[in-house]
Amino acid sequence: MRKVVAIIGPSEPSAKEYEMAYSVGKFLGSKGFVVATGGKSGIMEGALKGAKEVGGLTIGILPEGDLSYANRFVDIPITTGLGEVRNFVLVNSGYFVVSIGISEGTLIELAYALKVGKTIFSYNLPELPGVFEDGRIVRFSSLDEFIEEFTNFMEV
Repeated sequence: MRKVVAIIGPSEPSAKEYEMAYSVGKFLGSKGFVVATGGKSGIMEGALKGAKEVGGLTIGILPEGDLSYANRFVDIPITTGLGEVRNFVLVNSGYFVVSIGISEGTLIELAYALKVGKTIFSYNLPELPGVFEDGRIVRFSSLDEFIEEFTNFMEV
């Protein structure tokens, strides 16, 4: 059985965040993971684009009930008609979660991921004193760091 990784982040990321999403998606796709996102723009597009370029399988869990909202890198569009509630479906689908950048929706996904016990790899998540300090968030600042932390996680 192939494992799904949920990648979350804003639809309007910085160029550096988009590049990180692309690189992480490409790495995970090359390792045989199914890359799932919200299926739209920004971090979602970057991650799926990277995975597709190496022949990876991609999923877009869309808030709408219409396939036309999926970006061109989505192999399997899942239309939910749930609006933002689809974030919970996305997070639950992941063996682990990768968070790149921050937005209101990403904060909701992060909180829910923690609530259901997911391990989160995070790029550009601001420090929040007293919050996110229990070790379930693994921060990384480069692709090499992500690969190292990912390798350690998978060996456990």
